[in-house]
Amino acid sequence: MASRIENILTAILNDGTYEDEPQSRIEAILLAILNQTAYTAEAQSRIEAILLCILNGTDLGIVPQSRVETILECIYRGEVYTGDTQSRIEELLKQISEKEPTPSTFTATFVRADGDGGGTLYTQTDVPVGTVPVYGGETPTTTKGSAADYPFKGWTPALAPITEDTVYTAVFGLAGETIDDDWSTILANPNYATDYSIGDAKAIDLGSEGTHLMEIVAFNEDDRADGNGKAGITWISKTFLLTDHRINPPNNSGEIGTGANGGWLNCEMRAYLKNTIKPLIPAIVRNSIVEVTKVQSTITDGTMIKDGQITTEDVWIPSHHEIFSGSTTYELTGAVYTKFASNDDRIKKNANNVAAIWPLRSASTASSFMYVNARGRGSTFEVGFESSIALGFCTN
Repeated sequence: MASRIENILTAILNDGTYEDEPQSRIEAILLAILNQTAYTAEAQSRIEAILLCILNGTDLGIVPQSRVETILECIYRGEVYTGDTQSRIEELLKQISEKEPTPSTFTATFVRADGDGGGTLYTQTDVPVGTVPVYGGETPTTTKGSAADYPFKGWTPALAPITEDTVYTAVFGLAGETIDDDWSTILANPNYATDYSIGDAKAIDLGSEGTHLMEIVAFNEDDRADGNGKAGITWISKTFLLTDHRINPPNNSGEIGTGANGGWLNCEMRAYLKNTIKPLIPAIVRNSIVEVTKVQSTITDGTMIKDGQITTEDVWIPSHHEIFSGSTTYELTGAVYTKFASNDDRIKKNANNVAAIWPLRSASTASSFMYVNARGRGSTFEVGFESSIALGFCTN
């Protein structure tokens, strides 16, 4: 059975931890070495004196008179003990003597990711172990946009007492981002409805379609398609995707898949979101998207039918009912997002910060769907009109 001293030495050897309280002066000094803390008592034995020299980096000043003292001297001098060992403690000490010495200082390198312009921003050398590095350069910026649009948020990993050479990468958010938690934390948080609020937003990088703020518009509002209650959080992009797209090709003799015939289920926009946009969503988010049941108006024989279609969706654009306070003009049922209580709440802007129209999945005539205009009001537009996209999905 291993002794307490052997357990502490094993922790020192393996850079581990030791939780018990010391019961002897030697154990206390060994724990100070393990935890890199001070020990100021006077040495009362030759072994204690050598251990204190190892801990404090002071002159040894002792000629070893035992095998243990000889091994400790090797550890102090950074040498390998080459003699024989006759005890478990000697063997552990010998292994410690063979181990590469732990540096007392490290280098902190502050960089910018390639997508933000790349390059090293600042380097701090000789940072003492257990000390938090200090960035001494200018406030980082990103080539994605201005500092006003993409403010510097901090570093990843976060600055903390250094224990090895570490590279810190600058993190940029979007102006208006209100959730500091990363996506993995958000998606795993069982207290999302109390820790976050309607209107909170989190940036998401969609590659060629740009980085956008996804805004929380509802909690526990959308029906899960698997029948197991509600999806936790409903998100809709606060800003538009970079590429405009049409809902469908223009009407062609009433064929399904042209005009508004076939409704949202058969339109080009739905396929575009699933096949082109969804793969751009980072995997941590994409794999957490919850399929939900959606209701929308559709067209039958040229007539608009309220609640004419029920579909299962992963990525989508909103319906008229969802963002116009439960209006029954086009749908009678379905989710309602109170975030969009006024016209001003429904105004969204493009990459040039200009308010633009954005489509809804509610069919209105044989050749048109509903849109939100630049003033936040409902309008009808031809399906072939290319317009901005406000992306929606549910998680948790």
